Amino acid sequence: MRKLWKDEKGSVLLLTAVAMVVIFGFAALAIDGGNLYHQHMKLQDIADACALAGAQELAKGSEEDEATKVAKKYADNNGIIFEKIDDLNNSDSKANIKLGDDTGTIKISLIDDNKVKVELNVNTKNFFAGVLGFTSSDVAVASVAKYGVAQQQIEGVFPLAFIPDDKVEYKTGKEIELLFKEADKGNYGYLDFNHKKPYLSDQKFEETLEEGLDGPLSIGQDIYTQTGNEIKKLVEAFAAKGRLLAPKSYKVKNQHPVCKCTYNDYDEDCPRVITIVMVDKDVKFNGKTEVQIKGFVKIFVEGLESGDKPSDKDTLNVKYLETVDLGSPLGEGDDDGMIKAVRLVE
Repeated sequence: MRKLWKDEKGSVLLLTAVAMVVIFGFAALAIDGGNLYHQHMKLQDIADACALAGAQELAKGSEEDEATKVAKKYADNNGIIFEKIDDLNNSDSKANIKLGDDTGTIKISLIDDNKVKVELNVNTKNFFAGVLGFTSSDVAVASVAKYGVAQQQIEGVFPLAFIPDDKVEYKTGKEIELLFKEADKGNYGYLDFNHKKPYLSDQKFEETLEEGLDGPLSIGQDIYTQTGNEIKKLVEAFAAKGRLLAPKSYKVKNQHPVCKCTYNDYDEDCPRVITIVMVDKDVKFNGKTEVQIKGFVKIFVEGLESGDKPSDKDTLNVKYLETVDLGSPLGEGDDDGMIKAVRLVE
């Protein structure tokens, strides 16, 4: 009987040991698995932010080392501590890092002049899985961001055509004389968003001059020119919104104080910052001409030069703004002078 009793006791201990292994296994799966999932999501968010920041810096025309430094700064802002950097100024830089109690590496690579790739690999300590011999696990993520032409503008595009000049390098602050100097077969550089059905919106031409189009426009879309010199309507619309001070030769009904922002210091709500349409440099205007959207341009309205009376010699002075749109899909083609976009592609 004593021998049988001892055998039963041994069986209980064995079953208990097996049960504990199973319990710790489930605990490791739940606790450590959840922790690894959370760590993966956190690292992916950091990698995405770093890649987008680096690509945005490239889109602004910065050098490769500046894009790398900006990506590193975003990593630093998200809790990553850099311990050793092999070569931060290299377009393929790698560093040893700490994230809380965990250690690992970060690698920042520039690809094809318009992509930034960020790779994070962190060794994370386990909780319950450590009892089973798995003291830590590697969590690896990667993110690639790319910049290119902004394919679309959702709203707020003004009916003014911008014809690029291949000899001009468009950088923030570049002074541009826009529209109205002389006519080309009845065209002065205005666009008619509602010439033929289906209309882009129910807005009249005067309303698009004042508010911008209330619907989307995309690269490759066909629109028509607005014939005639509509300078008086433009002055009325811009003066009413504080975009410019109407010259004395124009008697406007609504003159709003001009916004105090400058092209070096403005926010998204500044009325003097507007988006216009870029058309092909070789386009031939002839009456109601159908033209194709090549891209979009952001400008800062400086003012209007006018003679003693409204005439076809009026010149709208603007300054070009380099702009990156984080919300637009990427388009195809040369991005010189156009609003750019940045998106995650991997």
